[in-house]
Amino acid sequence: MKKIKFFAFAVMTALSISTVTYFNSCKKDPCKDVVCNNGGTCVDGTCSCTSGYEGANCETETRSKYVGEYTGNGTDNATPSSSYTSWHFKYSLKGTVASDMTMDIQDQNRTFTLSMPIVLNSASTGFTITSTTNGGFTYTGSGTISASTSAVTLIEHDNTANTTLTYTFSNLVR
Repeated sequence: MKKIKFFAFAVMTALSISTVTYFNSCKKDPCKDVVCNNGGTCVDGTCSCTSGYEGANCETETRSKYVGEYTGNGTDNATPSSSYTSWHFKYSLKGTVASDMTMDIQDQNRTFTLSMPIVLNSASTGFTITSTTNGGFTYTGSGTISASTSAVTLIEHDNTANTTLTYTFSNLVR
């Protein structure tokens, strides 16, 4: 009788282990059918995108949504302060790096153009202006961009002084 109980116990243990193994081996991989583009990786069935890309499958280059020419009004914080009406901002792609763009600023008559390389930050709504020299001045700074506004802080360096100019442009029109 002891042998029968031991045999029954062994059979039940084997069946239990087999059942647990079978059901655990049937768990579906949530990333099996997920394709993440542009260096993205799948985590629990959802793509985690590399900097500069977004979308369900990391298929959209973030900088591409800002490309275009915008017109807006703004002011600066110089003394005395000035106003700017119908100035033009043009954002364009620069090279193949997903965070590199170019920003061109033009006055309303398009007689003055300041072209600067910018680098989008990891949040992809802010940017840093790469040091640029134009007309004896060196410009650095930063800014933000969205579908309707752009705020730019330019630090203008010359041989004698540094001037910080802050431009806030709203109601941008493509």
